Amino acid sequence: MEEAKIAQSEIGQLYDKISNIYDLWGNLAESKARNRAIELADIKDGQKILEVACGTGLAFREIVKKNPSGFNYGIDLSI
Repeated sequence: MEEAKIAQSEIGQLYDKISNIYDLWGNLAESKARNRAIELADIKDGQKILEVACGTGLAFREIVKKNPSGFNYGIDLSI
């Protein structure tokens, strides 16, 4: 097994540093996968939804649109 090149305690700081370009990257590289994941989740209004590792909220915005009357929670290790 290969060791991680970045210590777990430093991952949040790394994401904080790239957060200003993360939406651009997310839209270019992850939009198809993100849209498919939201489609497969089959979100209905009124549900309780938890998104783990929500980052800058690209998927979370779509979740809220599909679930405006529900409870939407997002957590992320980065600030």
